[in-house]
Amino acid sequence: WRDEDSDGESQIEDPNVNIELTEGELTRVRVSVLIEEAYRQNLDDPDKKIAGIEKLLDKFEGRYEKLLEAVYKKYPIQKISENLTDMKNSFDEFLEAIREENTNYSNWLELADYYEDLGMIGRSKECRDYATSLQS
Repeated sequence: WRDEDSDGESQIEDPNVNIELTEGELTRVRVSVLIEEAYRQNLDDPDKKIAGIEKLLDKFEGRYEKLLEAVYKKYPIQKISENLTDMKNSFDEFLEAIREENTNYSNWLELADYYEDLGMIGRSKECRDYATSLQS
């Protein structure tokens, strides 16, 4: 928007506020995502727990570190494999296969398995659900 200076000159003010977060700073959104992933990795049906995350965040407002410690103690996050180069190559191969044939059920299932091996259960479920939708 434009703002008139006292001398009558127009100034353009940037409507986008730049908020910088330090690496590892725990914001409400970041904590929500981390808790959701912990639930997805450890529960067969995480939807009910995921629905309660907002209430949990309200209860622990400003004490997110304590909340995460408690959640991770009960629902530990799986660590990603050490061999990142092989994983990168595999991931690129999966993406290329999907680019070539986007509606191939088995390509999406393989990508779902890949994500599951990485401990990214939420992403794995999305790929698996999409693969299933291709069969309908």
